Amino acid sequence: MHTLRKRPVATATYRSQSARASRAAVVPLLLLAFVGACSSDGPTEPDPPPVTEPEAPEPTVPAEATDWLNANVIPLDGSDLQADLSDLDVLRSLVGDARIVSLGEGTHGTREFFQMKHRILRFLVEEMGFDAIAMEATWAESNRLDDYVRTGNGDARELLSGLYFWTWNTESVLDMVGWLRGWNEAGHDVGFYGFDMRFPGMALHNVDRFLEVVDPEAAPSYDERLECLRPFVNGPDGRFPTPSYGAQSTLYRSLCRGELQWAMDSLRVEEDRYVGLSSRAAFEHAERSLRILEQWELQASDRGSRDVFMAENVDWLLDQLGPDGKLVLWAHNSHVARLPSSMGGELDARHGDDMVVLGFAFGEGQFSAVTMAGSSFVDLESQTAAPPRIDSYEMYFATANAPTFLLPLRGLDLSPPEASWMTGPRQMRFIGCCYDPARSSAFHYTARLPEEFDALVWVAQTTATRLLPFRYPQGF
Repeated sequence: MHTLRKRPVATATYRSQSARASRAAVVPLLLLAFVGACSSDGPTEPDPPPVTEPEAPEPTVPAEATDWLNANVIPLDGSDLQADLSDLDVLRSLVGDARIVSLGEGTHGTREFFQMKHRILRFLVEEMGFDAIAMEATWAESNRLDDYVRTGNGDARELLSGLYFWTWNTESVLDMVGWLRGWNEAGHDVGFYGFDMRFPGMALHNVDRFLEVVDPEAAPSYDERLECLRPFVNGPDGRFPTPSYGAQSTLYRSLCRGELQWAMDSLRVEEDRYVGLSSRAAFEHAERSLRILEQWELQASDRGSRDVFMAENVDWLLDQLGPDGKLVLWAHNSHVARLPSSMGGELDARHGDDMVVLGFAFGEGQFSAVTMAGSSFVDLESQTAAPPRIDSYEMYFATANAPTFLLPLRGLDLSPPEASWMTGPRQMRFIGCCYDPARSSAFHYTARLPEEFDALVWVAQTTATRLLPFRYPQGF
């Protein structure tokens, strides 16, 4: 239960500002290294013949490193959803009694990653008693899919479109949702959640509806206070109006932040009464909806970290599941990895060994991503990966005999010389929503895998996710 924080209640009437401050879109810059080669002409005399320096051979993976890799990886049967799950039995000892298993992905558009995650989810649910999956998806709208997998209410395709991300609007995720529905129909109770906060529209709708039911006399006061957000939140199709909230003046956003604080304080003051008029679950749902609005406002004002907020929402979900609840997380490698500024780093600080993190990497093939051309974003389409970067982790993994494998990293002995390459630092792919084929080397980061993940799943050959057409719900 939350503890009420005492503070003065704002009394000033909020008035929106008409002046709109312009704000340039900021596109994060990716590091791009250009390697230049110089060559000189040989002598022009016919005798002696020109002498050219031999080209330096490209680095190769030492045979002993490949031997060590083959001796330590656990071959998997691939990503076929019809395959038996016995190849995943290694997860029993790897996961143990952990409450959280985080599943990453090296790109947001690799079909084999999604299918492997589906298989792992099935194993964790069927064999190890996990209660729910939570995705890098908008919290409020994900609750509609939770209702679907438990009751069958709604249209799965529409509700999946209602998460707004093309990354999840795929056949693979739809298959996973369909499996969850079938599993629950058979008498089980496994939930589907989201932990992201980048879409505030339905969260605001939730607050409105709750107050209309439990306190219709106070609802207009909340409505007036939250009016500062309404012109800027997304609609049921996920689109935001322009100008954006972030383009408003610092004063406007500061005052609006105060109105959100007033709404939260006022809601908590009435907690006991509102719970009595509804239920504990209904109150906590409304309170979390308001918190999602606060998180969104802070991030839109560059005053908060998305990863910190996602970790907070994961902890809230764990609280809802109870002390014995177990949760599978589904997100990009960069979010689940144990990095100082990531969701995984935040969760590691609070949960430690009670969380197991699996990273995902690949060798070659296709993946879905929005094509970038310089600072422009073009089409969402199938991309072809460049060969593994020289001396990268992928270059080493590609030499293994098994086309798909799991490499346990937690507790792995890395002291032998033939294992030293694993400690890093070493380059590894980092591909999210977007990709510039002309700058493939830029889509990497400096990794130390044993510090970031408890195991790594490798897929040598990949294909792009199969995207579905968007078909949004009609409203919130």
